Amino acid sequence: MKSNISIITVVKNDENNIIKTIKSTLNQKKCQFEYIVCDGDSKDLTSKKIINYKKKNSKKFIYIRSKDKNLYDGINKAIKKAKGEYIFLLHSGDIFKSNLTIYGIYKQLNNKLDLLSGNLAYFKISKGKRLISRVWRHPIKKIDNVSNPN
Repeated sequence: MKSNISIITVVKNDENNIIKTIKSTLNQKKCQFEYIVCDGDSKDLTSKKIINYKKKNSKKFIYIRSKDKNLYDGINKAIKKAKGEYIFLLHSGDIFKSNLTIYGIYKQLNNKLDLLSGNLAYFKISKGKRLISRVWRHPIKKIDNVSNPN
């Protein structure tokens, strides 16, 4: 199954969380995607962990390491490298709800949607268990008769 999805993770000095984000992304099933990790020249062990994980992992992803001005500069650098028509941002420390999340998104993109929105679940670890602490639902109402401003 061919896909035109690029997933971007931008990170700087987050050695404690970057690998769980990479694993969550690379464990996605049933669809292909491009994965770009952009490190803003971390000074902790972030870069070393990414490189070590990449060497041991059979799935490949693009790794960029360069100094950037801020988060948005890093995102823009990664977007310039991205080949996908659709770009998703998954920040360091964030994970997908399941290993079929991107597949579910991919199926919706085949419906030629103009906009796709999802919910966010915030969680915390307590006594070794992941507990949802808040769910952010932002429903999109149907938009009709929207004229083109151009």
